[in-house]
Amino acid sequence: PEEDNFTPIEETNPLIPQSEGNFITEGREERNRYKGVPIDRVTAVRTERVPGGLLIKAWGLANTQGVYEARLTPVNSDEAPEDGVLRYRLLARNDPNTTVQGAQVTREVIVARKRTDQELAGTRIIRVEGANNTVEVRR
Repeated sequence: PEEDNFTPIEETNPLIPQSEGNFITEGREERNRYKGVPIDRVTAVRTERVPGGLLIKAWGLANTQGVYEARLTPVNSDEAPEDGVLRYRLLARNDPNTTVQGAQVTREVIVARKRTDQELAGTRIIRVEGANNTVEVRR
C-alpha cells in the first residue's frame, strides 16, 4: 500500500488564545485574595466554650465608618501556636473614599472564629493584634 501523505492536525485550536485560564477564571485568584487591613484598635477578646472547641470573639474599633468583611486572620499560615501563643490579626476591608469618622458605635466590628480542642492543643494564650494595640486572653 502507498504511504499516506498527510499533515498532522494540531492538537490545539489556533483560533483560541493560549493562556493559563479563560476569560471567566483569568484574574480570579487576585480578585479572591483578601485585601483587609488591620483594624485601628482591638477593644476586647473573649473566649467561649462550644461543643468540641472554643469560640474566639474579638471586638475592634475602626478609625472610619464603612469597614466591612472583618476577619480574624491567623498570623501563622498553619494556624499553630508558637511557644503556646496563638496569634491573630483583626483585619477588615474599607472603602478608601470613606473618610467619615462618625460615632464610635458606627465604627465597631465584632468577629469570631471557632477552633477545635485538637487545634488548640498546646495553646496557653490567644493574642489578637490590631494596627495600634494587642489584646490577649489566657486559656
